[in-house]
Amino acid sequence: MANKELAEYIVEQLSDLGEVRNRPMMGGYVFYYRERIFGGIYDSGFMVKMTAAGRKYMPDSIPQPPYDGAKDMLPVTILENRERLQKMVSEMYEELPKRKPKAAKKSGKTFDYKKEYKEFYMPKKKPEIVTMPSMNYVAVRGEGDPNEPDGAYKKSIGILYAAAYTIKMSKMGKHRIEGYFDFVVPPLEGFWKQEGVEGIDYSNKSAFQWISAIRLPDFVTWEELEWAKEEASRKKKLDCSAAELYTVEEGLCVQIMHIGPYDEEPASVEKMDRFLAEHGYRNNFSDQRLHHEIYLSDARRVAPERWKTVIRHPVVEIGKNMKKVIVIGCPGSGKSTFSRKLQKITGLLLFYLDMIYHRPDKTTVSKAEFDEKLHGILEQEEWIIDGNYIRTLPLRLEQCDTVFWLDYPLEVCLQGIEMRFGRPRVDMPWIETEKDEEFMEFVRSFHSATRPKIEELLEKTTGKEIVIFRSRDMAEEFLRGYFRFR
Repeated sequence: MANKELAEYIVEQLSDLGEVRNRPMMGGYVFYYRERIFGGIYDSGFMVKMTAAGRKYMPDSIPQPPYDGAKDMLPVTILENRERLQKMVSEMYEELPKRKPKAAKKSGKTFDYKKEYKEFYMPKKKPEIVTMPSMNYVAVRGEGDPNEPDGAYKKSIGILYAAAYTIKMSKMGKHRIEGYFDFVVPPLEGFWKQEGVEGIDYSNKSAFQWISAIRLPDFVTWEELEWAKEEASRKKKLDCSAAELYTVEEGLCVQIMHIGPYDEEPASVEKMDRFLAEHGYRNNFSDQRLHHEIYLSDARRVAPERWKTVIRHPVVEIGKNMKKVIVIGCPGSGKSTFSRKLQKITGLLLFYLDMIYHRPDKTTVSKAEFDEKLHGILEQEEWIIDGNYIRTLPLRLEQCDTVFWLDYPLEVCLQGIEMRFGRPRVDMPWIETEKDEEFMEFVRSFHSATRPKIEELLEKTTGKEIVIFRSRDMAEEFLRGYFRFR
């Protein structure tokens, strides 16, 4: 396994811990847990620091230096044992030295977060997966168009910089902050959302709910921020009461460096979404996990075409523990084709609800018979179930772990129906040779009559992996990526 693949696998094995990340170093990788270095990938493979926890969980591991002249480390012998590995790293934490930037203070240098954490502030111009640690910010919440002159957003920026620079310059006054070190005030950041929107609708800026923020060193406590707010308000004649201490734990994310005006960000977001589909991830927005931007350029001095903005989205890996799957969508969307391809990749048993409901003579079974057969399927340990059948969808949603919804435009679905006429199908017990007008009317009204019912059911569903594809290309990209990376 190549170092990059091994690094991704290690992060995945430790993903339940929530604060594990890595960064390339000297041809290998260094690993952090809650911002403390616990191990790395070297020529000899994955190794961790010498600790009592390491010896406890790996008594068979023989200490050796990772490279000439280095201190002994423990080769990891339990990489495949996810639970044991996580327990070891978790217990190692208290034995690990803290990663302190105080050395910058002693050397007379000012600590610069952009330089120290380049992987977070200077990503590539192509999407990449990153695991974000917990970070503290001074933040102001608001809503509305950020471009509004003298609006709430622009006022929030003044409050943030006033508070941040008051903390930075506290070294010049009588107030002393425990653990203080000099630092470069980090760039402005923003966390964005809109009600009822997955991600961001750039065309509707008035609907923005935002959290404007600047990162703070960990030595800044709630009490110190309150002092800074009062001090800034007094000196700047500015009401800073809206500022708050905001802690963010983003975890697994996809990020990209966007170059250009903010209104052109959708093109970069599209690259991110395509990357996720190809690599077996999906966006995972919530009230806590938001669209995140870091503004690296001074918009007053730099031409818009050269603006640098880090765009970061929270993600989850799709199908990591996928065993019970339902595939839904308008007739003609290609549910059965998608299900068959997924079955070939996963090896899960595949069941077509149309084959249960319809008989070869074009009659249908009774509700009682249909329900009995469906319950027999649901009792099995693994399955893929293809079909809508709204009456029983709540039951299947309750039993499944993963939902794939092929939510395509009506014209795409109608084209799919046209293409299947006269062809034998494994998901139907007869060959369709002519259009059934009652069925076609159901299809034409699907988006206005049935789709809202599906949306309502999915909104009420919790604890399930729900993946929505808006185009055939998105579904195909997911299948290719899932096959490659599973």
